[in-house]
Amino acid sequence: MQEYAHGATELLAVQIDAAINPGNSGGPVFSNEGLCLGIAFQSLRDNDTENIGYIIPTLVIEHFLTDFEMNKKYTGFPFAGFESQRMENPTIRRYFKMGPKYTGILVKRISPVSHAVEILKINDVIMNIDGVRVANDGTVPFRTDERIAASFLISQKYCGDKCCFHILRDGVEMDVDVSLTQPSALVPLQPQTEQSIQTVLPAYYIFSGFVFTVLTEQYLKSEYGDEFECAAPVRLLEKHLYGLKSKLSHQVVVLSQVLAHNSNVGYEYLQNIQLFKCNGTEIDNLEHFVSIVENSVDEFIRLDLDYNEIVVLDRKEGISVTQDVLVQNSIASPFSLEIMKKFSPKNNVNNNNV
Repeated sequence: MQEYAHGATELLAVQIDAAINPGNSGGPVFSNEGLCLGIAFQSLRDNDTENIGYIIPTLVIEHFLTDFEMNKKYTGFPFAGFESQRMENPTIRRYFKMGPKYTGILVKRISPVSHAVEILKINDVIMNIDGVRVANDGTVPFRTDERIAASFLISQKYCGDKCCFHILRDGVEMDVDVSLTQPSALVPLQPQTEQSIQTVLPAYYIFSGFVFTVLTEQYLKSEYGDEFECAAPVRLLEKHLYGLKSKLSHQVVVLSQVLAHNSNVGYEYLQNIQLFKCNGTEIDNLEHFVSIVENSVDEFIRLDLDYNEIVVLDRKEGISVTQDVLVQNSIASPFSLEIMKKFSPKNNVNNNNV
């Protein structure tokens, strides 16, 4: 199993001793007999290795094609809805009442937006997946005398399929069925809509020179480069690596930058910092934030940011400042297209309360 650089997921891959140069991704890979083995897609580049590439095997390609045939669109590889911990240490196995012949992995986190949250519990021990025994190191049998990560079994299924887990809960064995869902990352690879994994243009909102957007991996790359893991703020990286959605609509809204204006002097140092609250209301997503600001009749707009930073803006002044900032920076609209559809100027309550 290998992390797919362009898919933000871990799937079956084949390692080859040949470099895959930029621009060659997507090309077919053939054996000496002329059989297609897969598609070239990425290579390993560091100071200690060379000429190591990876190809997408036919098993993954067939899954993609079958998924498209069944659903008339790509729905992605399924997600079981939980994260697990290996149980190779004998003491932890004894603590969780595992007999000497028992093996398995420990459920440590469950996604609140998955079906698993209704079925599994933290500290359940997954012993079998669809009748296949899971070892303490989290592997299952693969081909002859080989082993592979247990997630391989999940990747062979499709979104909406059921998976049977044989678990140990408080010393009691039981079988449970979990419906597999689409992965729903708190920080997605690219901008997405709530209803679909299909990508859309990045969403943004500008008020009084403050530019807000949704945190995605592509945004981190645009700000900090391909090696953003070494340069981006730790708080944002934590959301990217470990964050879980509390509900499907949940997004990480960030203050991207402050466009200079006399009204926002003293705030120009703020950039790439998460927004938590607006006028005391916790922010669910960017659209929710826009709704609070655009429909407010309060004198002030208070923004609570990460690191306990607070921004206070004069609401009426902010409306006129926004127009000035747009003109100064040659920006056509304070809203991205998707936001504009729901918050057009004629529906802007603030325009009627100046």
